[in-house]
Amino acid sequence: CWLAPASGALATTPLIEVRAQGWAFKNIKFTPHTDSAAIRLTSSPTVDTIDASHALIEDCYFGGEGGSGQIGVEDNQGCSFVVIRGCRFNLLTGTGILALATGTRVPLNNVYEDNRFSQNTNDIKMSLNYSIIQRNKFMTAGSGATNKVISTTFISAQGGNNHILLNQFTNTEAQIAPGSGYTGAASDVWMNYVTDQAALAFGQPA
Repeated sequence: CWLAPASGALATTPLIEVRAQGWAFKNIKFTPHTDSAAIRLTSSPTVDTIDASHALIEDCYFGGEGGSGQIGVEDNQGCSFVVIRGCRFNLLTGTGILALATGTRVPLNNVYEDNRFSQNTNDIKMSLNYSIIQRNKFMTAGSGATNKVISTTFISAQGGNNHILLNQFTNTEAQIAPGSGYTGAASDVWMNYVTDQAALAFGQPA
């Protein structure tokens, strides 16, 4: 269990900031502080040795109980080849997986799979290139353009060529659209389950 300190915790300060490649986090419960991330992955546009790419985050729980604005995993400046698998994101009034900036690069070849998102304000707000979002369960229906179920182009409409496949959405096919919190690039491939049909729904949010 990894919690913010009982006293002296500062807003916008992650529980841990990763600045080197290849870290793995498994089977940990995280409860971040107000307006803060549990895990921040940082890459530097000026220092080559600061790069948290190739991280693995697996079977962890990110909970927003008792606070506000919390974030599960936060990408700072574009970390790539990151795998987030089998995690639960629950009651985060910030965002489950969030991009802060893309000054170094747009994250490349990330994989977010087999996760469960429930009762969050936003689930995934990222800019991504050539990444995969698959087999996740999004258990809170999207409503409105501001709060995102999934955005693959969150920072300045950057991102594309992603595959968003075999996820389960708590929305109808017609609601897989920017007005209900779904934003993708024209070059993305979307093929997912929705509430109003047994077959897969194809096509980018539009």
